[in-house]
Amino acid sequence: MIQIHFISPTGAAAVQKALLGIPNQRTHGWRAEGDDKTVIGVCIVDGHNTDIIQHDVCDAFEAAGIHVLPDHRTNEPIAPEHHALLKQHGVAAADTTKQAMTKIHKVSGFPPIRPPRF
Repeated sequence: MIQIHFISPTGAAAVQKALLGIPNQRTHGWRAEGDDKTVIGVCIVDGHNTDIIQHDVCDAFEAAGIHVLPDHRTNEPIAPEHHALLKQHGVAAADTTKQAMTKIHKVSGFPPIRPPRF
């Protein structure tokens, strides 16, 4: 399973359209209340050929103007343009994707992230 975190400034419809025809993927995301259409989410790639499909997803997202965040398993900080879109939710400029998405998860009202047990 591969997780690709993204920010779609134009909403969920752009995500759905970008992913049409790409197999073995599913998404979930969150949008703050109000007029802002920005969707912050994750695309999960599972099954066969995940290495190929993850590149298809990233290419489709970028072609649609959807921001792809760095791999959440690294210590690479988010890009300045990502921080600009996420700072209103408490994300710092030096945050990694994992730190940023943990903060988004907390403000979204989703249940707390629990560490894997097995």
